[in-house]
This record gives sequence, structure tokens and C-alpha cells, in this order.
Amino acid sequence: MNALFVTGSARRNSITSRLCDIAASAMADADITFIRPHEMNIEHCRGCGSCSSSGKCVIRDDMHRIYDCVEKNEIIILATPIYFSGPSSIMKQVIDRFQCVWAASKGKKKGKAVALIAAGGSPSPVFINTISIAKAFAMTVGAEWSGELIIGGTDGLEEIPEEMFREAYSFGSRIAASHF
Repeated sequence: MNALFVTGSARRNSITSRLCDIAASAMADADITFIRPHEMNIEHCRGCGSCSSSGKCVIRDDMHRIYDCVEKNEIIILATPIYFSGPSSIMKQVIDRFQCVWAASKGKKKGKAVALIAAGGSPSPVFINTISIAKAFAMTVGAEWSGELIIGGTDGLEEIPEEMFREAYSFGSRIAASHF
């Protein structure tokens, strides 16, 4: 099994990134790939419509590495901090660029699974908007929705508390077990 983690945090050692590391550690038999878009050159979707007829994005940047990884992996886990009740701008930029994939396949099922890890700083962040966007991404790439790990109260955390660690590990374990 191959699993891809797309981490929408701007910091490599963020809570979101560490939750990904924990979930990935529970996928012992999987070949894991991490993509960190903040370390890549990715432009915003121009809304030019060129992909509507060709199914290909005209922008030549690092996004094509992400398209290839999504195509090659059976499990895609989107991970993002919650900003203003939605995904980070980094994650949204990546998702928006999948318009060409929708144009090419119209959500044709490909035997893939998509899941979400979302970390919100406040004690009770709003996750529903991000979950909805992640589910739309799953439909776009022809994947089944495999669920979400939503964690609130992360502002000011230096370390991952034991309860969060267990939740992230259990999430990774469940996702892996359902796709072996």
C-alpha cells in the first residue's frame, strides 16, 4: 500500500506536521510519501479554463509533482491547520489546482481513498468547511472518503499530549487497516 500525506502547514515541525508523522508511524507496512507544498513553487489557479478542454493545467510549476504523487498513491491524506474556519491558504491553493483533474476524469472512481487531518488552535474550532472541501477533493480525484481526524485546542502546544498522540496513531492505523 502507498500513502501520501500532503501537509498544508507552513512550518515543518508544526502540530499538523507532527500529527501526520504520528499517523504515518501507525502505517508500518505502507510506503509513505510526504509532500510539503510550502517548500515548493506552486502558483495559484488562474481560472483560465484551459484545462476544461484538455484536462491539463497550463501552469508549469511543482504542482505536477503533486499530481503524479496523487495518481501513484492509493491513500491520500490531506493535513491542514484551520485558519478562519477553513484550510490553510497553502492547502486551498493545492486543492484549487486539481480543477484539471476534474476536467479530465469527472470524478471517475480510481480505487483510492482520501482522509483529512485538521488541527485547530481554539478549543472549539469550526471544521465543517474544511471537511466539505476535503470531501470535494476526494470526489475530484475519484476517491472514497475515509474520514477525518479533527483536533482542537492546539494553540500554544509545545508537545503532542498523550490523548492527541493516541488519536492520531489510531487514525493512521484505521486508515491503513481499511486499505490493506
